[in-house]
Amino acid sequence: MANFVKGRVKKLYPSHQGCFVAIEYLPEFESKPRPEDNYFEIKLSHPNYNSLYSLAVAAAVNHYVLSIGTRVSISPTTNTEVWYLVVDWD
Repeated sequence: MANFVKGRVKKLYPSHQGCFVAIEYLPEFESKPRPEDNYFEIKLSHPNYNSLYSLAVAAAVNHYVLSIGTRVSISPTTNTEVWYLVVDWD
């Protein structure tokens, strides 16, 4: 199973638990699994929550490619927690 994907942000959904991010996978990642409900979760309790949220917003607004890394394999049957984010500035 995969624990890393790339795509463009389709939706950001802030909530009292943190922020949920839906991405449109890049073609080379289309075969990778998607998380439950197609949302990756940035937990409010993540020690770097503010930076991760800001990076996700910047990627969404500027249509940059967002790379999402998770601690566990991405699974369509569970919520997938974001461990780190990377933005490709090209």
